[in-house]
Amino acid sequence: MERPLFFDLAAALGVFMLWLLARQLFLLYDLSPLEASIQLLLMGALFASVYVGPGRSAGQTERRARSGVRGLGAQWPWAILAALSIGVLLMIGVEFYARAIPPAAVDEMYTAYLARPYGIVPPILGTAVVGALVSEVIFRGWVQGRLTQAFGPEVAIINTAALYAVANLDAWFIPAYFVLGLFAGYSVYLTRSVWSAVLISVAFHGSLFFADAYLGDPDLPTSALATPEGQRTAVAALFAAAMLTIFAFTRQRRLHDAAAEDEPPQAGSDAAAH
Repeated sequence: MERPLFFDLAAALGVFMLWLLARQLFLLYDLSPLEASIQLLLMGALFASVYVGPGRSAGQTERRARSGVRGLGAQWPWAILAALSIGVLLMIGVEFYARAIPPAAVDEMYTAYLARPYGIVPPILGTAVVGALVSEVIFRGWVQGRLTQAFGPEVAIINTAALYAVANLDAWFIPAYFVLGLFAGYSVYLTRSVWSAVLISVAFHGSLFFADAYLGDPDLPTSALATPEGQRTAVAALFAAAMLTIFAFTRQRRLHDAAAEDEPPQAGSDAAAH
């Protein structure tokens, strides 16, 4: 018997809230970057072993299927291209957004931690590596998959993106997270695999760390847009990234449609046809 929709959504959001708390433990307990990195990697390995990794038991097979971690097959090159172009697209969008609406000051404890040798490593692991896997399995695997069963893909993609944006508990980033969720959700719909969303999340968060480190102040990554030349370059990169994203998604759509045509008809549809 299928569980109620509310129960599945509440359980998924509860796991995500626990993850948000767990990835802050290194700050609360003032762990060294090495200790914090090991902690995050161990949590990621535990999560993957339960919900992502292959297993012989029926329960593990069911959890893996619910997480949507199918292989991408021939779609790997297009999923990677889409992820990279979307990462650039969103990074530049965040740059412009930060100039229009400057973000709040970064927490002093977090800023002090980043100043340590290798202090940037735990935040990268917590958001762009382990965090990308955990959050995408939860939202694009569990939540979007369950909403798709109940309401169809369009409603599922939009509502999952909205839940994801709000659940991250960062009001300034809600627009960026919502757009990220739309891209990731549509990519999962096309590829039928949560790995495409993981790639997009890795590219987006990784590009933000790159922007902070090389394009501007760590607390306000907007200096790259301070001059007309920088703004023109950003607009050109934005346009190029948008074109690459459209191209990659168009290719994925063709592969998706071809796979759908190759699927055998359902028994119910055969009976209806006769």
